[in-house]
Amino acid sequence: MSAPAGLFFYGERCTVPDMPIWKLEPINPDDEHWTASRYVGPLFVRAADDDGARELAAMACGIGKGKLSSGMVSTTPWRDALLANCTQVEDSEYNEEGTDAILGPEKALSRAFPLLS
Repeated sequence: MSAPAGLFFYGERCTVPDMPIWKLEPINPDDEHWTASRYVGPLFVRAADDDGARELAAMACGIGKGKLSSGMVSTTPWRDALLANCTQVEDSEYNEEGTDAILGPEKALSRAFPLLS
C-alpha cells in the first residue's frame, strides 16, 4: 500500500497551500539593462509574493552580459520595478499548487536553465 500524496508532519497529513502566480515582464526590453539577463520576455512564476517572484526570476535568468556600455557592472533587471513589471495573475493556465517555481513559457525555461535543456 502506498502512502497518500501530501506532506506529513508528526504523522499528520497536511497540504501545501496554494501560491499565487505572477507575471513578470520587461517594461522596455530594448533597454541595455536587459543584456544582463539570459532571457528577456514574459515570465510566469509561482511564489508567495512579488518579491519572491522577482528573486526567483533573477536567480533563474542569471547574468548574461557582465558590464553595461557605461562601464557599470550589470545586475539582473528582474529585481528592479523600473525595469520589470510584476503582477499577480488571477486566472492562469498554471497550477497554484506547489512550491516556488518558474512555470513558463517554455522558451523562458530553456534560456533560464540552459543546463537542464
